[in-house]
Formats: sequence, structure tokens, C-alpha cells
Amino acid sequence: MGEKPLDSGRDIEEPVGQVLRIPTTVPSDKEEIAVQRAISWVAPVFRLGAWLRLGGVELRNAHHLPVGTPALFLCNHVGMLDPAIAVASLGRPVHFMATQSLWMHPFYGRVMNLFGIVPKKKFSADFNAIRMLRKWADIGATVGLYPEGERTWDGRPLPLVDGIGGLVRMLGIPVVTARVINGYRVWPRWAATPRRGLQVLELDPPMEFERRAKDAVIVDHLRARLSVDAETGESFPVRGTNLAGGLRNLLFLCPACGQHECLREEGDTLRCSLCAASWVLGTDLWLRAAKEEQSLTIAQAADRERSWLAERDFVAEPERFARDGVIVESEPCRVLDIGGDRSTEVARGRLRLYADRLEVPETGWCLPLDKVNAITVDRTRSLQIRSADSLFAPDIKVGSVLKWDWIGNHWRRKLVVRAVRPGAEAAREV
Repeated sequence: MGEKPLDSGRDIEEPVGQVLRIPTTVPSDKEEIAVQRAISWVAPVFRLGAWLRLGGVELRNAHHLPVGTPALFLCNHVGMLDPAIAVASLGRPVHFMATQSLWMHPFYGRVMNLFGIVPKKKFSADFNAIRMLRKWADIGATVGLYPEGERTWDGRPLPLVDGIGGLVRMLGIPVVTARVINGYRVWPRWAATPRRGLQVLELDPPMEFERRAKDAVIVDHLRARLSVDAETGESFPVRGTNLAGGLRNLLFLCPACGQHECLREEGDTLRCSLCAASWVLGTDLWLRAAKEEQSLTIAQAADRERSWLAERDFVAEPERFARDGVIVESEPCRVLDIGGDRSTEVARGRLRLYADRLEVPETGWCLPLDKVNAITVDRTRSLQIRSADSLFAPDIKVGSVLKWDWIGNHWRRKLVVRAVRPGAEAAREV
């Protein structure tokens, strides 16, 4: 393939053999005081750094977060620094959940423990994590969640995770909803570097739900209060350079010709090496083409890409697919098993996706697609593949990682459809 590694943000490399160091601290008044002490030292430094690097954060309605009594802080999720921004702006502990894989990295694990963050297993209802939240709430602390479950790729709100209504009822404490405004424009998930602009953290008055409240009522309220659309919502001026850096992680198909991995990032410009189309990306999230009718927003480009993937049953090289069945292939990489308490390398070579399996031919590692429960991108470039037995993390350095999420899940769903309704799938193809 001959491509350079895609620069799409400061992600964390999964180390081989690293032990998962889950905190054993029991929530208590003493630990809450220790977390508050750490915040009192770190928060001013972080606020200064955020102002110098990102343009600062404005806090609105901080008085809505109860003092001395437990509360559930729920916020939209647009940037990797959202929890740090919330804690530093409020100047008080908020015990968020975070993906458990972060504890495999000694530095980040220590930071999580220092601030009383609760580790959660991805792809599952982690009752240990929920019990830990409950214990923090029982001592009068504020606990926090991001109900969208992950950061948005295109600036639009994401669906709320399943079970959020039941969790709100189970905790039975006041709910304070909040919104980060302008955060996506300052640092889109795919971006190589942040821009500089004001971010606003806005809190709502506490809301209490009855134990018998219906899930739909809770979810509707949360969705209405958490939704922030980066294109149409409140915004503030943003400035920066190399605005297109990292955009190929989201847009791995050319928005004009639809070809695969042919886009090049040149400062603020995204250019196709095949059809010669080009767009200049602005801080308003518009991709402006030389011909006005070809201009579109980041979200519109992402929608076009997804529709093409579904309509075309995308394959990277049609001739190779017809000959060998290969849908897409990576550059040489490692596949790590991070499902246990220690990460281990299970394969090394080119990861290939077929219509029925993922495979690294060089080492014989193979994972049938019907054994895959989920394919997602954690953080920015950490591909994770969950099976019934484990969690795999291929460390793909070149090309888009998100395409493995979208394309892999598309073919995984097709496999399910063929298994459930083989006749219907065959009829559709005819």
C-alpha cells in the first residue's frame, strides 16, 4: 500500500504484556478528600493549559450541581478532554466511568486512580463498575457518565446507550444534565491537532425521577438536554492550522468519486489523487469545493460514505475480492488480546477481512465473523473487536481505523441476515 501512518490525534499505544491494574480503593470520605486535594493542585494548571492551548473554558450555572449531597452528572461527549474539562472547571470531584483498557498504561492508570475514576469493561453491563458508582454516591459524592457511550465522529449527537434509564432509576439521585458547546469544533475526534476557541460547559438544574418512571420518559429528557449539534447549535469563533489533518480517518472514501483511500491531506485542503477533486476545510465544518455545488459539510460527507458502503457492499479491490474473497486488508500490524488481566500478542501480519472471518494469514490467527459481538473504535485509533471469549485490539497504524468498524460491522450484519433469512438475502442480491 505504501501509505504513511495516518496522523489522527494523540492516541495511546497498546503495550504487549502490560498488566491491567484495576484500582482496589474503596470509596470513602477519606478518599474523597484525597481526590479533592489532587484536584485543587491540578485544576489551576489544567485551566491555564486549556486557555493557552485550546482557548479556554467558560462554566455556566455551576450552582446547579448540588454540594454535600450525591448527584449524577450526565454530559454530551465530544472531546477526549471532556472529563478533565468538567472536573477542572467545577473544581470538585466527579467520579466518571472510563474504559478499562486505560488502566493497562501505567501513567494513565495512575491518573485515573488519582481522580477516583471508575473502570468499566467495554461492550458489557459491568455491574462491578455500577456498584462502585453506587458506593461513591452513598458517601455523598458526584458520579458522572457520558450516556452517548463514545465521542461523536461528525459533530452530531449519538444515540444514548441502552440501559441508561434503568441506571438513573437504580441510583435514585438527582440528575444534572450538562452540555459541552463548541467542543467538537475545537477538537474533532478525527483531528490530528486541536484548534483554538472557547468551549462552554453549561449545567441544567437538578432533575429527580421517580422509581416508577418509564425508561422512555427518562431517555427523552436526557436526549433533549444533552443534544448539541456542532453545525446548527451555538458556536464561537475557532482558528487553527492543518485543519484537514486526520480527516482521512473519517473520510476513507472520496466524497466525489467514492474511491478507497485516495484522499490526501495538505494543510487545510483535502484532495483526491484519482479524480482531482479538492475541498478546503473551514472551522465551520464545511468542505468547500471549487464548484459550489460540490461543497458539503463533514456530516454530509460521512452520510454519503455510509450510504455508499451499504449500497455497494464495499470491497477495497473488486478483482481481488472476486479472486480471493478479500474485502479489505491492513498494513502489517499486531493483534493483541486485551480481554484478560494482561495484554498478549496473538498475531502479527496483515489483517484481512473476508465475508465470513477476520484473519492474519502469516500466523494463522482467524476469528469467524459470526463469533464477533462488536467492532468499535476506542479513543481515536484503537480498533477493538469483541468476541464471546475475549477482546482483540489490532494496532493498525496506516489508513483509516474507522473503516474497519464500519465495513466490518456491515459484513457482520450481512452474515447474520444470511443466517436468519438466507432466501431473502439471495433474492435481494438477484
